[in-house]
Parts: sequence; C-alpha cells; structure tokens
Amino acid sequence: MGNLDLATKLMNLPPVRVLVVGDAMTDVDLHGRFERFAQESPHVPIFKINRREERPGGAGAVAAMVTALGGTASLLAQTTAIKTRRWVDGVMVGRDDSDALDCSSPPEGVIHDLVSRADVVLVADYGKGFCSDRVLSTVFGAAADESKLVIVDPARGKDWRAYAGAGGTVIKCNSIEWSEFIGPHSPNISIFRKVVITDGSRGMVLTSHEPGSGSQFAAKRRRGVDVTGCGDMVLACLGVCVGGGMSWEDACRVANCAAGLKVERRGAVPVSRSEVLGDLCGGEKILPLNLLVEIVNGRKECGQEVAFTNGCFDILHPGHMQYLREARAQADLLIVGLNSDDSVSALKGTGRPVQTEDARSAILAGLQVVDFVVMFNDDTPVRLIEAIKPDVLVKGADYCRDQVAGADFVESYGGRVHLAELRRGYSTTRLIDEARMSYSTRGK
Repeated sequence: MGNLDLATKLMNLPPVRVLVVGDAMTDVDLHGRFERFAQESPHVPIFKINRREERPGGAGAVAAMVTALGGTASLLAQTTAIKTRRWVDGVMVGRDDSDALDCSSPPEGVIHDLVSRADVVLVADYGKGFCSDRVLSTVFGAAADESKLVIVDPARGKDWRAYAGAGGTVIKCNSIEWSEFIGPHSPNISIFRKVVITDGSRGMVLTSHEPGSGSQFAAKRRRGVDVTGCGDMVLACLGVCVGGGMSWEDACRVANCAAGLKVERRGAVPVSRSEVLGDLCGGEKILPLNLLVEIVNGRKECGQEVAFTNGCFDILHPGHMQYLREARAQADLLIVGLNSDDSVSALKGTGRPVQTEDARSAILAGLQVVDFVVMFNDDTPVRLIEAIKPDVLVKGADYCRDQVAGADFVESYGGRVHLAELRRGYSTTRLIDEARMSYSTRGK
C-alpha cells in the first residue's frame, strides 16, 4: 500500500477519545553556556542560563501528542517528577531530576468514569509511583468491563505481569526493555494481546503469541537531534490510530513516521497530524483537496506562505514556464489548481483538452517550481481558493484585478493578488491551430 493511501486513512480517522494514565512530569530545558569557573571551587564550571523552556513530560506529553494528532485527550495523572536538562550549543551537558516523594490514588469511581468515556486507554508508566498496583488493577478492570483497548508503555524494571489486564493489554516497549523482559528464557507473551517493540533507527516490530504474527516496519533515514519523547509519540499515535479503527499494521507505519519526525526536533514536543500527513505524502504532489488543505495548514503554522494559481495547462510552453516561475517566487510554495477534462471542454470547446487531466497533472507535478497540484471541475477555482486560503493569488497580466476569481476573498483576510507577466508570442490555442494547419497542409 502506498503512503498516499495511508495518509488518506489517517486523514479520515473519526474523532478518538483517549484516556492517558500515568506519571505526568515537567520537562525544563535550560539553554546557556559555560563562561568561567567558580571562585569557591576552581574546577567547577559555571553554567549561565540564557533561555528557559518548560513543557509537559511523561503522561502529560503523551496527552499533548494525542491532541496534536487530532484526538481528544483526558489525563489521569499526577506530576511525579521534574526533569531539567541543560543545553550548550544544542548539546545536552547535564540533567537534574527531582522526584515526588509520594502519590495519592484517585477514587475508583473517578477511574471507572474516565475509562467509560474513552475509546482507548494509554498507560504511561515511568515508575515514579502513580501507577500503583491498585490504580493499574482498577484501570484494567474498568477497561475489561467496558471492552476498551489498553496500551501500556511499561516502567523500566517493573514486573510486566502487573500489566496483564483481563481484557488483553497491548505492550509498547523499546528493544532494551524487551530484552530485559525476555531475560535468559523465552517469555510467556500470551498474557498480552500484542507487543510493539521500537528499535530506534531500525524501526519497530509488531508481534503477538500467535504463530507467524510478527511484522517488521523499517524506519526512514532521519537527521537525529533528540530521542526524548519518541516513545511517547509512538504510544500516542498507536492510541489515536487503532482507537480510530486503523489496523495495527497501518498504525505502526504511521507511528514510525511520527517518531521519525519527533527525533528531528529537541524535547518531548508533539508532532502534529498535518506534519505526519505531509511526511507520508512526501514526493506526492497530486493530492485530493481535503488532504492538501491539512498539509498546507501545517506549512502555514510553520510560517510558510502559500501562492495559488490555476489554469488548463493543456500544452506546456515557455510562456507557462515563465509564468509558473514568477508565481512560485511570490511565496514559499506554489499550488496549481488544474481544470479537469470536463472543465476544459466547457471553457475551450470541442477538441480540448489535447492531453488528459492525468497527463497534464503529471507534467505539472514534474516541475520543480510546482509544489502541489489539485484538480477542480467547476467553472472557476473559487471553491479551491476558499478551502486553501492562499497568501498570494496569482493570475496572468491579461486579467485585471476585478476579473480574478477569488480576489475579494483573498484580500478579505490580508492576502494579495499578483498579476504575472506573460511571455509574448506563446499561446496554447495558437500552437494547436498551427499544428492542425501544418498537418492539414502536409496531408494535401
């Protein structure tokens, strides 16, 4: 299955309610530099802080990631630790941990109520105290009563039998945790429905106690910056995808992508659904409108500006190339709305288009200056423009501002209209007429 199909499945997931249970933490990043040594201890460098960043960690990070992926997160957790990381020029030079001394368990009625209102339950156990045997047994019991899926990210060194819920728990662990669980003998994994094992740059494995059930999912090569939060991102992604009805195999592929994007940034920061969609569609330029809009919105959130133009582009000529280059120069990416075959026929008459919409879109997508191509069947591209909301609307200088479809709409939110220069002497209609005349003359 191609990644475009997978992106479409992710795009079409229904809203998913996710309950995250576990140790919430506070992640603090201190950015600074070492300037000098302490007077009272000349071998101890002084770390001068230039910038401080704070974000949710642990179960709190998982909840934030669920929200970024389009799910609705509820959090059953206590802040059990503060992790402070010190950074110099993008390199972590130290970490300070402060753990809570004790954790109080929430009432069983509260747990049952939260589980009943969720589609899937995620347990992020960091071994800091909140996921006590009492809390876990209550969560698993409520999930079994409600037939709710539970996915657990286990605490390092904890006896995994504590996670064997009656409903059949799924374990999400890394390869080190898996090796420790296996120990010197083969484990009895029949107490779990499935196990997802992440293995860094090598991807992940999905397995269960059923014979022949193992599947390997390779990871895309990435520019690694920080692995912090990658496991949280996988846990959140599995919850949203499987909770929304996606198969485990597809969910692992999406989670692989999300974790890869996470490793390219520092800290346990969420990766958004639009970013995952964009990565899954990497290299695909011809997209349906709903998928394109989500990807473009993600680009806008990153500060990129969007230019939009439209046309039939029946026979591409140097005039088109100049026009598209000028359109692309107006923003960070260019979207071309392409008239469908029926739309071209309605505009140009019998015998047009010369090339099918599939051929025309493939040619446009092959141009470096074009970032995305989207088809439309209407008389004007106004519906596309209203959905995409481009920063710049581009048409040829043979139009005046008042003739440009969608101009008023684009300018209503601060966008602008750009009339691109046309290269004289080039016309698709003229080329077609000359070709027909030449063919007719040769025939005589």
